[in-house]
Amino acid sequence: MKRVGIFGGTFNPVHNTHLKMALEFTKQMELDLCLFVPAFKSPFKIEENNQDNVQHRIKMLELAIAGYPKFAVEKYEAERKMVSYSIDTIKYLKGKYPNAELYFLIGSDQIKDFTKWKNWEDILSIVRLCIVKRADFYYDIDFLMEKGQVVFIDFLESDVSSSKIREFIRKALPLKGLLPETVELYIKENGLYLDD
Repeated sequence: MKRVGIFGGTFNPVHNTHLKMALEFTKQMELDLCLFVPAFKSPFKIEENNQDNVQHRIKMLELAIAGYPKFAVEKYEAERKMVSYSIDTIKYLKGKYPNAELYFLIGSDQIKDFTKWKNWEDILSIVRLCIVKRADFYYDIDFLMEKGQVVFIDFLESDVSSSKIREFIRKALPLKGLLPETVELYIKENGLYLDD
């Protein structure tokens, strides 16, 4: 049976830590395919103005994953042009890959609010929940394990974040090693994040 991973986020912009995390996710879960799913607008980041640059974010993802045969960009949420809920995306992908096992990547920082997600119990009935474990992770997840399959992904923490990269760009600080070179060039050529 094919194993398909779902890695959702705003990816604003995608950076090297995202790629490293996707590689670990793919390796540890033995995925055949890892889908990067850029959100048009996250229900938990309503204040962020990500929808205006969704096409840029998709293009940067495509540039970043070039050369990774197991990676692909899934545009479902971006093309819906509305707030996206994980359950809707998961159901769509279950229909697209009916014979696949679905693996859903989530950061341990999101677990404390997971029960606030729309139809969270349905999510657990469809996918295997893969939690990126942080050193300071202490949240009790027994209730999640009772509802579905939950596994941990080992990943060394990084202080790199998209918001930090946007700040570096605004301040004209060096980005070396933070982004794929193709993404850095695309950002410069398109003047992105200069007035965030």
